[in-house]
Amino acid sequence: MKDELQDQMARARGLIEATRAKDAELMLDEDKQREQDRAKFKGYVETGLGQDVISAIGPVNFEHKVLQQSMTFKYGSRNLRLQQERGAVARLVVLDETQFSYRQLGPPINLNSQDAPNVFLHALHTAKNGLR
Repeated sequence: MKDELQDQMARARGLIEATRAKDAELMLDEDKQREQDRAKFKGYVETGLGQDVISAIGPVNFEHKVLQQSMTFKYGSRNLRLQQERGAVARLVVLDETQFSYRQLGPPINLNSQDAPNVFLHALHTAKNGLR
């Protein structure tokens, strides 16, 4: 009876270790996927808007939150965020002081479109002139 109990405990330990190893592997896969998503969004922004537009708006910060890529920057006295909606589609928003609520500026921007810099700059113009 004692041997059987020890065998069951050994099998249980083996199952626990296998589960832990599988969980660790899944977490690594998820980390890799998040990093790929982050790099893909940054690529969309850099190719869609172009380095000249990004340089003109000043220092930018690419952020990653759970299921959301974004680029934040300061424009005048306003904190703005270009946040990914889906794939290459993003929206420009102005953030309030708490950084939790925001107001969308202009239409969604397809960063794969040749018109992306113009749509983005028009939304920036709205931020500068339309919000007081």
